[in-house]
Amino acid sequence: MRNFKKVAAIGLAATMLMGSTATAFAAEGGATGSGDYEGYVEETSVFSVEVPTDVSATQGFDFFVDPNGLLAATDYARISGATADDFEADSTLFFTRTPVAADADNGVEAVTKYGKDSESITFTNKSSYAVNVEVSAAVSGADGITLGAVEDDTTAPTIYLALVAPGTDGNDAATPITASGAAVTGSIDGENSNFEVVYKQADADAGTEAGYYYVQKTATDDNPLAPWKTYSFKLTGACGGTWTAAQAEVAPTVTLTWKVTDPAAGPSTSGSLSTSSKAVTISGLGEGVTLKSAAVAKTDGTSVAMTSGTHFTFSAGTFTVLKDALVSNTSYKEWVLTFSDDSTVKISIVAAS
Repeated sequence: MRNFKKVAAIGLAATMLMGSTATAFAAEGGATGSGDYEGYVEETSVFSVEVPTDVSATQGFDFFVDPNGLLAATDYARISGATADDFEADSTLFFTRTPVAADADNGVEAVTKYGKDSESITFTNKSSYAVNVEVSAAVSGADGITLGAVEDDTTAPTIYLALVAPGTDGNDAATPITASGAAVTGSIDGENSNFEVVYKQADADAGTEAGYYYVQKTATDDNPLAPWKTYSFKLTGACGGTWTAAQAEVAPTVTLTWKVTDPAAGPSTSGSLSTSSKAVTISGLGEGVTLKSAAVAKTDGTSVAMTSGTHFTFSAGTFTVLKDALVSNTSYKEWVLTFSDDSTVKISIVAAS
């Protein structure tokens, strides 16, 4: 009997297993699932640059020339409290600098120095990517004065003024300002490590939609931000030649303009063209970018290729239409300019006003 029970138990177990398997094969089912893209955050999405907009005269580009050495000959009597230590040796053109600013709360008086170099102007790039810098300078009111070089062996008065800025090799380079002016370009790297991806909930008051954003990190003592990259420029100068009473009424003025452009934004135009307006300015072009081709798109969807020198010219960022290239503006819709970096600009053609 003991052996029979053992066999019966085994047989029952097998039957139960077979029964369970049969039930599973008899059932059918299914399911579906949908996928969702979590999103993409463009890491060239933060454009923020600190640019000086108000440069005071004492920390700017005012200067005076002393080609005849009168300051030293009179122990700098014209400038109250000044001594030889306040003036850079062997300079003949002087910018006013304030290396130590006044701090009344701490009893610190301003320190003023004079020398051939101006104060530096610095741009700070707080963007997540590199930006472009353009600086230009022009001199006016220098009638009768030779610009661009110091020539001591001439009877004519001369002034040398130059923009000093980082060159292509990273070292500072001087670009003389001539009668045609001067210009320098460069770039400032971004500091991508100072940014992170965050998720923000919708905020109607702030005008923020729910989603992922690329934002600047919050600095802490344990995790400070990496130093931001900068770009600085200044003026340097000298004078030479023979200066007489004839130059007493001459008042040279140097004018500087600077701007930072966003290379991610691509080139853009400042206006439209009509049969009465013949030129527009293209801005935001990268360094060395040239115009590759120009065509006119028509209202019927076709386009007409245009020829440089016959229908248009492009120089120093200005696109100019020649002859009667826009005479059929009832069928012409827009100019399409394609540049050497494959960026494009479209200029609307409107009826003449």
